[in-house]
Amino acid sequence: MPDNPHRITDADRAVAARLRHHRQARGLTQRGLATLSGDTERAISFYERATTRVSARKLVDLARALEIPIAWLCADIDDGACVILDPASDDEDATLRRFLETPEGWELNRAFNRIASSAKRALILQLVEGLADEQGD
Repeated sequence: MPDNPHRITDADRAVAARLRHHRQARGLTQRGLATLSGDTERAISFYERATTRVSARKLVDLARALEIPIAWLCADIDDGACVILDPASDDEDATLRRFLETPEGWELNRAFNRIASSAKRALILQLVEGLADEQGD
């Protein structure tokens, strides 16, 4: 028997929880997010309670409004659900995009770009490279 396309799934509930988490982390009310995403406060409430499924188009709108990669909204679903790039790729651009699709990469990039001092940036780079080298030990 085929799945009911309107039935709320665990994946829908995971998206709802992530949406609520990121909205609150940005200090937005449901009304504020609705304004930024072009939706209604009621729709945001339905999305966050997983009483209404979030369409792919709406996921894009919500991620843009929250200023986060779309993958963050579906990160708890499963490892393959939101893979956009081939992880086996050695392409530098693809590696950078994968890095920025992670919450840590995104936040690290934003914080690093706020540092004006080139000397401080160099120290941070040395620290990160040292930590990365320790992983091989």
